[in-house]
Amino acid sequence: MASLTMASRSTFVPALKPPPGITSNPNHPSSWTRLASILVAACITLYTIAFVLRCYVRFYMKRLFILEDAMCIVLWAGMVAHSAILLHNVTSGGGMHEWDISPEVSHKQEYWFFVGSLLYSSLMGLAKVAVLSLYRRVFSPRKRTPFDIMIKVLAALIICFCIIYSSIRIFSCRPREKIWNPSLPGKCVNFLWILYMGGGLNVISDWVILLLPLHAVYHLQMRIKKKILVAIVFTFGACAPICATAGLIGRITISDKDDHSWYRPGILVWGAGELTSGMIILCLPELAPLFRLNSHSSRNAPHQPSPATIRERNRRQAARRGPSDPYISNSLMETTIIGDERPYIELTDLAKNARAAPYNGGKDQLETIENRISVRTDIKVETSDIAQRA
Repeated sequence: MASLTMASRSTFVPALKPPPGITSNPNHPSSWTRLASILVAACITLYTIAFVLRCYVRFYMKRLFILEDAMCIVLWAGMVAHSAILLHNVTSGGGMHEWDISPEVSHKQEYWFFVGSLLYSSLMGLAKVAVLSLYRRVFSPRKRTPFDIMIKVLAALIICFCIIYSSIRIFSCRPREKIWNPSLPGKCVNFLWILYMGGGLNVISDWVILLLPLHAVYHLQMRIKKKILVAIVFTFGACAPICATAGLIGRITISDKDDHSWYRPGILVWGAGELTSGMIILCLPELAPLFRLNSHSSRNAPHQPSPATIRERNRRQAARRGPSDPYISNSLMETTIIGDERPYIELTDLAKNARAAPYNGGKDQLETIENRISVRTDIKVETSDIAQRA
């Protein structure tokens, strides 16, 4: 057995000559494959749980589907592919020293690093645009405000940067195979400045996206406690710029290192952490209905009544109150809120292009009914088909 081991070492040709005092060990190489696998498994678990819960709230409880949901689905599928590529990379020579693997294995792990980094840049751009879409939906109900314009401009810049960066990355060498096999004849552009520029802009955009909602949360009309809770939810995204900063530092640190197979997979691991943070910040704000404390009956009741149920409820309430304005008895939006039992009603489920606006000055009316105080607000629901108030 010892003679076979010595023979295999004598015939082994490493991808990189080992440093002085170090001997190649292809049979038992140093590796951080196990650590990378644990980290990737943790990321998969976290972002998949967040994604499944978001889908449950959006599709089952609220019965809604918008472009933001489509982006979230594509993002999750891409993140699963990115995790699979990362695991394949660290089990195919990545995370090992160049002097412990053959040139063929080195080229293979370089190829998968190239594919993984290209997929990461596209997914990170998609995640940022999806988060900005969430900010616009939550914090910018009025269009063409400075906040709304800022979000649109930032999203456009991110999309343009991702397209330009990916194009340069794909066509950086001629022939293209030289990207993962430097021994081939050909030419390549100096890609270091592209990596630095891409990493720097990625970090800046992450921090800008993190700070964007804080100003909007400060101006929300709610109690301080709720403001703090909302701010905590959105500032959880601080993990994303932290991972992006660590990834940029890693790129700068290893730029002069020849042991690519040992250092480069770490950049993909930081990227997986950044993508996981982006998915969680995209999903967390949608999970509020899961944590709302209701009575046992309200938990078992449907979270979103059908239009027929709403009309029947309104008819009974109008009969108890006696004759009133005909708009009220036929309203699609009128409802009575008692305690924390708050039916969830989406205008888009009742009519297309519906919007609500204050009616009669938007003044609240106080009513005392059966030892209870009710606050009633008149609004006007407008669509291309109806214009009525509740």
